[in-house]
Amino acid sequence: DDSASAMAGAVESMRAFLEEGLPTAGQVVAKAQRLQTQSALPQESRVDILFQALFEPATVMTASGDEDTVAPLVALVEGSTKLQVQVIRAAMRQAAQTPALIKAAPLVLKNLYDNDVLTDESVAAWAADDAPTEGVVGDVEAAFRAKAGPFVTWVAEADEESDDSSDDDDA
Repeated sequence: DDSASAMAGAVESMRAFLEEGLPTAGQVVAKAQRLQTQSALPQESRVDILFQALFEPATVMTASGDEDTVAPLVALVEGSTKLQVQVIRAAMRQAAQTPALIKAAPLVLKNLYDNDVLTDESVAAWAADDAPTEGVVGDVEAAFRAKAGPFVTWVAEADEESDDSSDDDDA
């Protein structure tokens, strides 16, 4: 498949770029945009290129919790619920390739949330969006969503509590 091969090439180029030195988050975002354009991939592929380059399946559980590692991802998706949902979908695609990661879904998502890659809004938007994730078979998606369920509930309850406390401030 041409798009899979284009994606693999873009991910390898991004990995090489990240290993060359210490690029700024802005430079990494610009590189992701260039690679996506040069590879004729859809715009949302930028998230997958960067996610796959930053997080090897063997290290995603710890690396997703490292503020410096996730900084370029924060820069790419900041302020965009749509792109933040793409991050969750990228994590799901990685779990589809490495099924052991399905059980790590809550930890990976919480790490990304704690490091400002994901927001309350993006977690809620993903939870409410039942459209299938491209490249992920239904049973893998269902298992990932089931494992992520307690995290989604925790975020929703934390968001409700913060809404309640801000309502108290208005009184």
